[in-house]
Amino acid sequence: MLVPQFLSATRRTLPIILRRNIGICAPALQKASDPIQQLFIDKVKEYRQKSSSLGGKLVDVNPEIEKELASELDKLAKQYGGGEGTDMTQFPNFKFTEQPLQESNHATLSLPYPGTPNDYRERIRQLDCSRPQPDTEKYYCIITFYHIIRQARRIRL
Repeated sequence: MLVPQFLSATRRTLPIILRRNIGICAPALQKASDPIQQLFIDKVKEYRQKSSSLGGKLVDVNPEIEKELASELDKLAKQYGGGEGTDMTQFPNFKFTEQPLQESNHATLSLPYPGTPNDYRERIRQLDCSRPQPDTEKYYCIITFYHIIRQARRIRL
């Protein structure tokens, strides 16, 4: 029962697949019929042979091109941190040193004093958290707000 369905599906799709593949592969498999295209292919092959015989260096180099190449490489070396005796083909070695930790004032801060909500409101007015403040004051504001909320939940204002 499944075999006839499979065969009919294959009969429908196989010609489409073959037509698409032939349409794509045929130009790639053809030889160069255009004389300009053939000349280009010949020059690419000739350049590959010359380059491989020179060890991958530039082909047909004159002193002017060598000077220009050297100046461009020097310019790149200066731009990216190279200099005399620096091998620009090697990946740089990074050395990271541990920075000493600085003591923070946050550890010396005391937590807000226990008190009534009115005391907290007064302390918030004194801090005036709406204006820009140093980091320790911001930290103190956050801690104060946190304790006000905790206190209010306990007292249930």
